[in-house]
Amino acid sequence: MTTGSLTVLFEDSFWIGLFEIIDQMGLRACKVTFGAEPTEKEVMEFIDKNWNRLQFSQAVEVPVELEKAKVNPKRRLREAKKQTQSQGIGSKSQQALKLQQEQSSLVVSAIRSA
Repeated sequence: MTTGSLTVLFEDSFWIGLFEIIDQMGLRACKVTFGAEPTEKEVMEFIDKNWNRLQFSQAVEVPVELEKAKVNPKRRLREAKKQTQSQGIGSKSQQALKLQQEQSSLVVSAIRSA
């Protein structure tokens, strides 16, 4: 089973979109900068036009909690508050993006040294 999500949030001085996919390989993430606050229509158009060009990170292991199917929304809210207080927001996604960034910098440095 494959699930995906998009979170649009304000980071520094730009609006960004954080795409996450959870499948049999694990959790993969992709960060996109929108600039100004996008409307719902602009986000949908972006997904339609650019989905195939998104570069997702390497998969990271998914905790068992993320694989659970139906969870009561109130319980989900309590768990989210508990996680943000102890770990910070989006730690697995941030790890996946960090891994992607490190791999990109290794490729660039290998190209420069060749």
